[in-house]
Amino acid sequence: MNVIHFNYSGLINGEEISGNAILQADSESGVIQGNASFSSLPDSFTPSLASWSFLSISCSNSSKRVDEANNILDFSNGEYTSRREVELFNSAGAFLGSVIINGVFTKVSDELYIADVIVSANYNGPVEINFPDGYLMPLNAIDDYKLEGSFEKELFTNESEAILTKNKQTYYFNNGVKIPLSSIKCELVYNTDESYWLQDSKILHLIGESTVSPL
Repeated sequence: MNVIHFNYSGLINGEEISGNAILQADSESGVIQGNASFSSLPDSFTPSLASWSFLSISCSNSSKRVDEANNILDFSNGEYTSRREVELFNSAGAFLGSVIINGVFTKVSDELYIADVIVSANYNGPVEINFPDGYLMPLNAIDDYKLEGSFEKELFTNESEAILTKNKQTYYFNNGVKIPLSSIKCELVYNTDESYWLQDSKILHLIGESTVSPL
């Protein structure tokens, strides 16, 4: 069981944010479970706008391997950077804002990692968003130092208003790779019955399953 400790800082809508989280990931079953809390996060924002990337930027870290695919820890020595860039649009195509989440991962021991995450976001739109059900994302090997992919995800407000998110993901391998990179497909499915975000207390509880398969 791998454990990742997250430390959050950055600016959202011009306000400083601060928070921390612990995520557990089991590469045998693919199950991930995490809890995040924020001592400061503006009411004008919710992490659901980035498909819970505050935690899921580590989605391929310890994914269950399907058909002999490799996850991020197979490729790396545990030292890597995960960057998620998100653009948001309403149903009429108007631009609502953007989110950049940059996490630097450091290996402490064989099953313990630290992620220092900096968030930069500007957003002007609804925050009462239904919990997303996950996403499917191809990751293409670029040379010998990064994996890059993208996906689109439609979110819905409590009043069924659609918000389109365009997501770009890049993994950088800071200290090289253990084995040659290969393109993979990452699928993350959230347990929407047991996962939740508490907007008033700024607490996120996330349960899901992550798998990687050959692309």
